[in-house]
Amino acid sequence: MNRVASSLKKKKYHIIGWTIFLIYDIILPAFISGRFGMLGDYILVYIKIILFFYCHALVVLPFALKQQKNKAFMLILLMVLEYFAYVFAVHAVRLIIIHFSGTNFVSIVKLDTYYYAGSFWRIIYFAIPASAYYLFREADAKNKQNIDLERQHFLSAMEKKNIEKELIKSDYAYIRAQINPQFLFNLLDFLQRKTKKTSERGSKAISVLTEMIRYSLDDLDKKKFVLISDEIRQVEHLIYLNQLRFDSELQVSLHYSKEVVYLEIIPLVLLTLAENMFKHGDLITPGNKGSIELYVENDVFYIKTKNVISSNKKVEGYNAGLDNISKRLAFAYNNLGKLEYSVDTYNYFIAMVKIPLSSLANPVRLEIKNDGN
Repeated sequence: MNRVASSLKKKKYHIIGWTIFLIYDIILPAFISGRFGMLGDYILVYIKIILFFYCHALVVLPFALKQQKNKAFMLILLMVLEYFAYVFAVHAVRLIIIHFSGTNFVSIVKLDTYYYAGSFWRIIYFAIPASAYYLFREADAKNKQNIDLERQHFLSAMEKKNIEKELIKSDYAYIRAQINPQFLFNLLDFLQRKTKKTSERGSKAISVLTEMIRYSLDDLDKKKFVLISDEIRQVEHLIYLNQLRFDSELQVSLHYSKEVVYLEIIPLVLLTLAENMFKHGDLITPGNKGSIELYVENDVFYIKTKNVISSNKKVEGYNAGLDNISKRLAFAYNNLGKLEYSVDTYNYFIAMVKIPLSSLANPVRLEIKNDGN
C-alpha cells in the first residue's frame, strides 16, 4: 500500500491533468449535444489517447532524436507507425469487444474519411503536448544532472579545501614533539589516498610534510651535527607549506651562497628561526618582505632572518625558541657561537646567528670545495 501511495503521489500532477482534460473533453461535448456516449467508447478512446501521449513522449521522441543520423526521417517514420497503430489497433480491439459482447458496451465505428481525418487531427493535437512533456523531462533531467555535478564539484572543492586546511594549519612544533611514527605515517597514508584523485596540491603537500616529519623523527636528538643543505631543504618545505596555506601571498625569500651547503651545524637552528618568522611575523601585508640569508664572511658563518613583527605579536613571543638556540649554540661551540637579535625603527625583527668557521664540525669540507672552484 505504501508503495502504491508513493507512486500515486509522484504522479499526482499527471492524474490531476488528465482528470481536468477528461472532464473538459467529455462534459463539454455532452452538454452541447445533450447526450453522453457509450461507456466503452470513452474507455477505448481515452486509453488510446493516453497510451499515444506517453508512447510519443517516452519512446518515439527519445529514440528518434537520439539517432546520430536521419533524425527527421526516423521521427516521421515512427509517427506514421503511431498513426496506423492509433487507427487500426484500437479499431481491432473494438471489433473483438463487439464480437463477444455485442453493441451494448461499445458502438460500431465506420472506417471512412471522417474517421481517418479525425484520428489524424487527434494525433497532431496530442503530439504537441507530448513533445512539450518530452522537452520538459529532458530539461528537468539536465537540470538535475547539472545540480548533481555542481554538488559533486562543491563537495570535492570543500573536501580538498578541508584536507589542505587540516594539513597546513598544524603547528611545526612537531620538530620537537614525541609522536608515534607508525600512527603518523598511517594518517599520512590515509590523507594521501584521500587527496590522490582530487587535489594535486594536497598530494604534494602531504609528500612535503611527510619528508619534514621523517627528518624530524630521524633521531635528531642523537645527532650532534647536520648538513646545512638538509636544513635548507626543510626550510624550503616550510616555505612551500605556508605559501600553500596562505594562497601564495607570503612575501618571503631564501638566499644562500653555494659554499654554505657543505657546512655542518647543530640541528634545528635554521628551521627554528624560519618557524619563528611564520609564527610571529607579518609576511602578508604588501611591502612587508621577509628574508632568510645564509653566507660566509671573514671566516664567520652567518644565518640572518628579517621580518616585520605582526601587529598582534610582541617581540617577547620570540624568546622561548631564541633562548633555546642561544643556549645550544653556546654549549656546542664553547660560547663562540652566538645569536643576536633586535628590532629596528621600521619594526623589523632581525635575528643573526654567528659561528666562526673554525668552530664548525667540518670546516675542512668548505676549504676543499673552495679549492675545487
